[in-house]
Amino acid sequence: MKRLGLIGFIAAISSPGLAATNQFDLECQGDTAPKPNRVRVDLDKRIYCMGECSFIESIFSFSPDEILFSDKKKGLEFNYFRVDRRNGRFAIRYQSLAAGKFYSQAFEGTCLPKPFTEFPQRAF
Repeated sequence: MKRLGLIGFIAAISSPGLAATNQFDLECQGDTAPKPNRVRVDLDKRIYCMGECSFIESIFSFSPDEILFSDKKKGLEFNYFRVDRRNGRFAIRYQSLAAGKFYSQAFEGTCLPKPFTEFPQRAF
């Protein structure tokens, strides 16, 4: 096996192929959902979008073990969307108050990594 010198090592870790690992799509299939949903992810820019990518959102936080796409709380209302990077399991939960009634939903399932799809171009 050939050893890489310092310059070769630096070139290898800064190559576009390795940098692209922070850009990927996830195909997420809910345990009870009829069809999968696509999530485009760019960890370097800390953004993501779902489905047809109508809205690009900021990623709340991420670590080697988890991506927390959304974690919003306002009074008794909340929503969050997280993916466990170790096993691909996702959880989406939200609760809202409308017309004096609470509405709550929860979805779970599995995400698989897919090749990155560019985000749509914006006019400005």
